[in-house]
Amino acid sequence: MRPVTVVTICLCLVLSIEAQRPKPCESPPLLEGMVTVMESPTFKMTGSLFFYDGLLKRLRLLANATGDAQDTLLLFRERVQYRIFYQNQTCVQSALDTPFRPLEVPPDAQFLNQLVFGGSSQPGEGVLVNQWMGKVPETQGTYYSHFTKFGCLPFSEIYYTPTNSWYISYFNMGRGIRDPNVFIPPPFCEEKGSRPEVL
Repeated sequence: MRPVTVVTICLCLVLSIEAQRPKPCESPPLLEGMVTVMESPTFKMTGSLFFYDGLLKRLRLLANATGDAQDTLLLFRERVQYRIFYQNQTCVQSALDTPFRPLEVPPDAQFLNQLVFGGSSQPGEGVLVNQWMGKVPETQGTYYSHFTKFGCLPFSEIYYTPTNSWYISYFNMGRGIRDPNVFIPPPFCEEKGSRPEVL
């Protein structure tokens, strides 16, 4: 076999393998579902309904409206956050200095491997996900994230910083927002005395 033919075949194989390698992806811009977050070192776990608007940069974590749980509404474009307490019909409004972090695999993320959560012996037994890793220089953090191979839906994420770590798990995700009013604070947030000045 001629050297040119061998080089051409090897080059085609390398390009074919590289073409099959997963590429960073963006989740659908509108999502809703459920999320649980466990924070370390306290190991405090919270669960809530989750509404994500990547177009207008809004996020709502809607906890149980009964009891002492609070809801959080984050409006990143307006740089405002609301903590909403249903038990006494009050809100606390404050400045939102955290930058919006889109649900996506960042372009500089490193692909680690492909995993099946659940079974793989029969169709439909498991979920195929891609595992990614990257650094967040602003916080000296490292993340390991899993996004579904098909649809680029967030599945789970582990995020470490020198002082804290979080484990985030997404489930029952669906595309779109059935009720866009979920991003509007409840009426009692607008009442006098229930909304402090933005810092």
